[in-house]
Amino acid sequence: MATAIEPQRPLTRGELATLIYQGWVHQGQREAIASPHIIQLQEPLALFTDVLNPAQPRHWAEAFIRGLVDLGLLNGFDDGTFRPEAPVARVDYAGMLVAAFDPPPRSDREQVDVSRLFRDVAAPPAAQFKVVDRIYRSGAMSGFDDGTFGVTRPISREQAISALVNILNLEAGNPSSLNRYPDRATLSPWATGAIAAATEAGLIVSAASPAPDPIRAKEPATRADVAALVYQGLRLLPAA
Repeated sequence: MATAIEPQRPLTRGELATLIYQGWVHQGQREAIASPHIIQLQEPLALFTDVLNPAQPRHWAEAFIRGLVDLGLLNGFDDGTFRPEAPVARVDYAGMLVAAFDPPPRSDREQVDVSRLFRDVAAPPAAQFKVVDRIYRSGAMSGFDDGTFGVTRPISREQAISALVNILNLEAGNPSSLNRYPDRATLSPWATGAIAAATEAGLIVSAASPAPDPIRAKEPATRADVAALVYQGLRLLPAA
């Protein structure tokens, strides 16, 4: 039976006490109390017929997708699917990074107007402006030689990994870390240090793990790929 949220109704003293106590439980400061009055969310992946389907093998990224859905960083589609193998636009990935990591601006990019810098970025109040502005000024992502950010262009795997490494301020990794990838020669020179760092930090999740898996640097990053990347990146953040 559905429970009405009643957002305009005054909060009672009992409800306030419950909210505060549940906050302590979430922070690990109190033991959870079993109560039929605590609202439980429906299992989110039950809605994703292409991720959690008893008739199909378990998807390799299920746990990462579940984690980001729980955090409100990812959603599915109206038809009940998640589409884990669909490519991700650069502006959408930028939005995920901004929402997940709230990156500060880099001092040398604070005064940049991205609507003038990139001819495919509309001026404010366009929704894409704020996302591109935040991600560019953080130094995590840049544009292309043709004067575009590539707003709707699918982000490649090496671009997605490098942007996350930049967000996390990881130092370039040891090139020997790339030896596990049979197609490492396909990496762009600018991406090798970041891919090595991501490998050493455990950011890259192999769909074929524990078997060696190609890095597929130039292929579009899928929704499953970025779910795993961002989830692993969040694990590296210091505890609040």
